[in-house]
Amino acid sequence: MATIGFSHSKSDHSLFVYKNGSAIAYILLYVDDIILTASSDHLRKHIMALLSSKFAMKDFGHLSFFLDTLYDDLTKYRSLVGALQYLTFTRPDISYAVQQFCLHMHAPINEHMCVLKRIIRYL
Repeated sequence: MATIGFSHSKSDHSLFVYKNGSAIAYILLYVDDIILTASSDHLRKHIMALLSSKFAMKDFGHLSFFLDTLYDDLTKYRSLVGALQYLTFTRPDISYAVQQFCLHMHAPINEHMCVLKRIIRYL
């Protein structure tokens, strides 16, 4: 079997990308887990066979979940974070936490909203 040349992603060091014409594949590594997706089933199976010949692996099939669930009401999240931003002028003790929530304005997860509610209870 021929080897396949993956290159590091410029945005994430645990993401590897393979491109050859219209064929494309992504491998994402996280500790001892691998997520592999490819533009065709044939390419995916080929990569799996190459990896299996070098490493002891198990194929768990289709991905059932990945990281966390996105919060479904972006307007509510953004509104609460915006309100807390104004409070940081008089409550500098929450400045760091609010700044962290601002980093996730584009895609907050359910856990962000839970912690956001905790800050509101603190106030």
